[in-house]
Amino acid sequence: MAQTDNLFLLIKTMSKSEKRSFKLMAAKYNNNKEYINLFDTIDKQEEYDEEIIKKRFKNKKFINQLSVAKNYLFTTIVDSLYESANYDTIRFKLNELIKQIEVIKDRGLNELCIKYIEKAKRYAIQTLSFQEMLKLNRIEYDLGLKNILDVDIHEINKNYATTIKNYSNFLDYDYLSRLNYCYNILHIKSEDPLNAETAYLLNDENLALTFRAKEQLYGIWVYNYLKTSDYEKIYEIYQKIVYNLKAQYGEMVKEIPSNYCIKLNNLITASIKVRKFDAVQEHLKELDEISNLKISTELKYKIKGFYYCNSINYYYEIGNYTKAIEIFDEFLENIRSLKKYIKRPFIVWAYIIVVQLYFKTGDYKKSLKYINVILDLKSEIAKPNYLLSRLINLVLHYELGDFEYVDAGIDSLRKQFNSEDSVFELLIISTLRKLINVFDVSEKKEIFKQLNAKLSELKGRPSELPKLDFFDFNIWVQKYLKA
Repeated sequence: MAQTDNLFLLIKTMSKSEKRSFKLMAAKYNNNKEYINLFDTIDKQEEYDEEIIKKRFKNKKFINQLSVAKNYLFTTIVDSLYESANYDTIRFKLNELIKQIEVIKDRGLNELCIKYIEKAKRYAIQTLSFQEMLKLNRIEYDLGLKNILDVDIHEINKNYATTIKNYSNFLDYDYLSRLNYCYNILHIKSEDPLNAETAYLLNDENLALTFRAKEQLYGIWVYNYLKTSDYEKIYEIYQKIVYNLKAQYGEMVKEIPSNYCIKLNNLITASIKVRKFDAVQEHLKELDEISNLKISTELKYKIKGFYYCNSINYYYEIGNYTKAIEIFDEFLENIRSLKKYIKRPFIVWAYIIVVQLYFKTGDYKKSLKYINVILDLKSEIAKPNYLLSRLINLVLHYELGDFEYVDAGIDSLRKQFNSEDSVFELLIISTLRKLINVFDVSEKKEIFKQLNAKLSELKGRPSELPKLDFFDFNIWVQKYLKA
């Protein structure tokens, strides 16, 4: 599309509530209703057509400078989206307070300025908002030099040095966290965090000077425990993170719901893995309560995504398949909005649980239906998970008796794997190849006994554990061993 279509593209990303918020803001700050009319005209278009706009507004002054009007409208929409997405965050409130402090300071309203500074400092210190702490320290320093504030300049400078030290320490951990994500999770060309200059920081929790630095460290530890599927350790870490968030922020934790809900979601997932089901119910209730607070549309749907995925998983794990399907159906009703706001791995996660559920109950057609939905997301999911989904697809076709499809699929899929990194995938493929040529029940059972033994061996190989976690192939094995 042409560059001039950017306004059209932006408008098409907006939800109903975001459009409503924009119109309220535009009406409040701009009496010219033509901008709202221009917005509505573009919003109604299926494809951008500037000629229609020129005909529609041919008698209006702004049409002679349409590009200027569109740029103004674009900027106003972005401001509205920023405000609606961030009005409920500490960072937004802090920056608004600091803007107000600057204005009040310049007007010479010193007593009021001091009150605002104290309020902003409480927010900044409690939330460890380092950049804002430095801004406020600079304002205090300037006012102290002019004798407007009765403060100890030496103490202000000490606070400045402490903040710089803590901020620098946080950035060291943030950098290691970034390296870990790029090198170990995305597998893109990057430095191994273990070879970084600051790698020594990973070995001692006490070297992380603030809770924000510890959060980065815990994230790296979690990844290492994931490689060995040590969910007990992961559960302990997320318990600690959620507890510390509440201790650090107190009641303000509800004012930073995005970060808190991400950590709470991780704790719920870990709780299900270690079967702490009482804790799961309590945390799910808390997630649901937060989703009903006055928060941005994006965050509301993100939390709903967390709630649906964990609820489906929880009811699946406790064996209440009817309830799991009920929540999955509700999830599907909201899928269009959820896709817009939550990351694809969560969408895939919800589907894979249901694929597993229908597989376990022997409804292979429905299981196949939803594995095909995952396969349709090829360009949006990680390649290893896509290839595993193709493998599940072949297993389901085998269960449905479509042996010709399986035979052709094996040849196609086999080319995607090498023997060194794909032990698990090649094991399933070789098993399928044997099975499509065997019809004797006892021979089949022997093949599954061999598969079961080899899967048990793979549990001791860290590189294979994420694949074993993606889908429980043991359901398939046990069906034939118990037959």
